[in-house]
Amino acid sequence: MIPGGWNSLATQSYDGGAWTILGNLTTELSEGNFGGSSDFAAGGTVDLGNAYNTANGAEDLIMEFDLFGHDLFLESWSHTLNRET
Repeated sequence: MIPGGWNSLATQSYDGGAWTILGNLTTELSEGNFGGSSDFAAGGTVDLGNAYNTANGAEDLIMEFDLFGHDLFLESWSHTLNRET
């Protein structure tokens, strides 16, 4: 991970500044919204920057999130990134 390339929701003041950076490391980028919830437009995009280091040969990225209204619900997602040549 390249923390300097991350365009966090907190940095963007997404949802009126409701997001807080929790971790900004080369092994983990994390943030949270503990005061409520945020809506993301269906089919929309949010630019999180260019924080993934493709030079190290790793391909999987894991995203974990909680869904509002679900007690102790955690979803993990793994995706192989498509590299542009």
